[in-house]
Amino acid sequence: MKILIFLFLFLFFIPTVISAKDLIFVEIKLRGLTADESHITIFNQGETIDVSGFRIRKRTATGRESSIRVFPRGSIVPAKEYFIWANSKQDYHLSISADVWSTAGIAENNSIALLSKDGRLLDSLAWGEGESQFLLGSPLPDNPAKKQVIKRIRTELGYQDIRDNSQDFYFYPKKELNIPQGAYLKITKPTRIPDSSIWVGISVAISSALSILLLKRSLS
Repeated sequence: MKILIFLFLFLFFIPTVISAKDLIFVEIKLRGLTADESHITIFNQGETIDVSGFRIRKRTATGRESSIRVFPRGSIVPAKEYFIWANSKQDYHLSISADVWSTAGIAENNSIALLSKDGRLLDSLAWGEGESQFLLGSPLPDNPAKKQVIKRIRTELGYQDIRDNSQDFYFYPKKELNIPQGAYLKITKPTRIPDSSIWVGISVAISSALSILLLKRSLS
């Protein structure tokens, strides 16, 4: 009987422990046209995982903590897929096909945390200034502007995760001269146009060579 219980725990609980660390925040929108247009996107870097009972919590600028959403039974995040929470006021959650929703909101100087069913901290993010923030490393020092969202840096190898909010995230669209170190920017090198003086020199050389060739033929 003990062996059967052990096998049950191994098969059903151990995989969750292994996979849970692969859940990370990748996009946070505080507001759109209204303060109710907010959402949080989670990405699963590992294998398919059942996130029933997992939860997102937030802390305000004063450190007051509250629940954003406890994921309902049957919540599954497939491997390499996204899982979205959104504010349900004015049916915003329908417009972005959110997986879970609630009437909670997020605002400036907040911080958020993703917790497993047993209360383990899986990921957290803080922006602006606040007391007792949920965070990893240092917070993003500013709040996003009205038309910006918070995004995790993505490289050619995947999402960056050095466990430091100030280095892993940036505001999009980027502010001028506010490109974080390590951001992946695909740069197309322009075709170099030769200097005009080079072309002048080449033309003169060709003309001289033709003149000498014609002179030789006339003398022969």
